[in-house]
Amino acid sequence: MKRIAFIAILIIGVSSIGFSEIERTLIDFSLYESKIGQYLEKENQNLQNLVDEYKKQGIDLYREWFYSQENTQKLLNIWFDPASWTLDKWVVELVSSAKFVPNIVNSYVLKVQSKRWGDVIGIRIKFPVAPWLSNAKIYPPFRFTPYYLDGAPVDPEGDFSKQQFTDEEKVKNGILMNVLQVKRVSIWVSGRNYKHLLSVVLRNEDGVEEEYFMGPLFFQGWRRLAWENPNYIESVNQRILQRLPLYPRALPYKEFAYLKIYKPQEEPGGDFVFYVKDIAVSFDRAVVQEELDIDDEKYWQVLSKAKIEYMKRNLRRILDQVELAELEKKRKAASTEQTQQQTQ
Repeated sequence: MKRIAFIAILIIGVSSIGFSEIERTLIDFSLYESKIGQYLEKENQNLQNLVDEYKKQGIDLYREWFYSQENTQKLLNIWFDPASWTLDKWVVELVSSAKFVPNIVNSYVLKVQSKRWGDVIGIRIKFPVAPWLSNAKIYPPFRFTPYYLDGAPVDPEGDFSKQQFTDEEKVKNGILMNVLQVKRVSIWVSGRNYKHLLSVVLRNEDGVEEEYFMGPLFFQGWRRLAWENPNYIESVNQRILQRLPLYPRALPYKEFAYLKIYKPQEEPGGDFVFYVKDIAVSFDRAVVQEELDIDDEKYWQVLSKAKIEYMKRNLRRILDQVELAELEKKRKAASTEQTQQQTQ
């Protein structure tokens, strides 16, 4: 389900209120890999702490979650390896009508060097040559998550115990927390004079996808494209007032889901490339409050337990994919060996 219309709501009651929008970088591809490394380092330590807690209860967490030490090692070698998250591991998924083998093989992502920005993401898509509508999604190898295993928010600005944040902390890596009403979504993109259309798709805390249309890439070089919310209300007195439940509900957030490219019917197919430097979001904060006198998560662990269950399900899905890939490699090796025996 996708949602493009937005309802303006205002938080009153327990929280104090902030009305002016702020802008944050949702993802900067020049910093993406280094930030992923920091995230995985902290999350790996959280996992080890969780393993130790389970041991105190006489439970082997790895066997409980993944059935064997061998399976666990496979997942640790994938999920917690920064090499599994690099830009060249991002996925280009063509619409089903475009999934011919040459198109799939020649649609991929690279980290490329820009003289202006440094590292950026480069995307190549091979659309069908036939004159029909087509599209493709570009997304990371794994989903971004809003909370660490210990319940702490991945976005530092989701932590109300802090009031000051560094410039580095204001640059996010796929997760933007405490978002109420979006005013603008913008993207720095380099085009090559094609009329293909670009949109940015975010996912909210309820898992609902929101598509923001950026427009055609009918230009050469770098431009900042933007979507402006036509329903954004500047005047506080005209906004709809509503209370927002706090803990144990997760803070409203936006997760980068994917980029989407549409090829119009009249446009030529074949190879197409473009580049992206970053994506930024201007928004109103959902909650502005002072540090609470009680640390809810410390006593109830609702968010951390939810993250543990999510991670368990997600890693089991990855384990299934790993096993399928290993089976396919064995089939290929067996077929190659059989062919060699027949030619001898």
